[in-house]
Amino acid sequence: MKIFFVRHGHPDYTEPKALGYPGFGNDLAPLDALGRSQAEQTARDPRLKQGQLIVASPFTRALQTAAVLSRRLDLELRVEVGLHEWLPDLTYSYTDVETVERARAEFDAMNGVAGPERKQRWETWEQMRTRAERALARYAGYDCLIVVCHGLLMQAFGAEKTISNGGIFEAEWSPACRD
Repeated sequence: MKIFFVRHGHPDYTEPKALGYPGFGNDLAPLDALGRSQAEQTARDPRLKQGQLIVASPFTRALQTAAVLSRRLDLELRVEVGLHEWLPDLTYSYTDVETVERARAEFDAMNGVAGPERKQRWETWEQMRTRAERALARYAGYDCLIVVCHGLLMQAFGAEKTISNGGIFEAEWSPACRD
């Protein structure tokens, strides 16, 4: 199947920070004005007219981006928990941004592959791709999906290192084959 991975628009972390939400609180951040504009611009990309369904991460910034695409492309939107952002802490217990930064630095230094020297309990590339593939397998009957998610998840499917907010990465995927 063809998948158009769309990275969510630029988020506004102001409100979660102002409310004092620790750790995963940033996942509640909506798009800012730039992010809303990016979503509108992405919706105009003619390649997305091939999409049959929009499937999105449950995080606010991805859902808001997907809602714009759904409205503009007149496509149904479904939410898949397995398409969430990379997990910097598999214990789900972090409460500060420093933990995330340490985990990301270690993830990058180890190229996303856990070795015996790993100190942080972050999600590996393989774990990330496996959970996303499980979510996407539900849509095996489709020819073309639009998947609104996060940059690291897109990289787990072969995207370039940097996918800009609102950017699109096109991939071929099937549950039986790995890219």
